[in-house]
Formats: sequence, C-alpha cells, structure tokens
Amino acid sequence: MSKKLNIYLCSQDENDGYDTYDSFVGAFENEEEARNTNPDGNDMRLDTWCGWCKRPSDVTVKLIGVAANGVEKGVITASFNAG
Repeated sequence: MSKKLNIYLCSQDENDGYDTYDSFVGAFENEEEARNTNPDGNDMRLDTWCGWCKRPSDVTVKLIGVAANGVEKGVITASFNAG
C-alpha cells in the first residue's frame, strides 16, 4: 500500500528576476521532501541550477491539503517568470 501524500505550496524570494521560479505546488510524503525539491522536479542536493533558491532553508513550505488516491509524488504545477 502506498503512503498518503500531502499537497504543499513551496515558495522562495531569494531569486526574483527573469527566468526564475517563485513557487510550486507538489505532492510529497512530508515537508522535508517538499523543501528539498526544485520546481523542475530535481532534488536540490544535486547542485543543479533551475532558477530556484540554492538552499532548502530558503524555501517556505505550507501544507495546503491531502492528495487524492492515485496522485503521484512530485511537482504538480510551478510558477516560472520567463524573461
């Protein structure tokens, strides 16, 4: 049986220029998983640049709900500021 996922709103204000993400919504088992995810879906510990903040401690995470059965773990939607 798969674990129930929570829905989190994750945001950052370290990078607020063009070609940056300001937030994303995702389904994760816990807040730590959400905090350690980039909006492009990669783990922040992989040292990849995607226009997001550089440290998980700079991410604001808010629990906004519980995922319905069948929702897969990961980023659902993201806000990207194209330039």
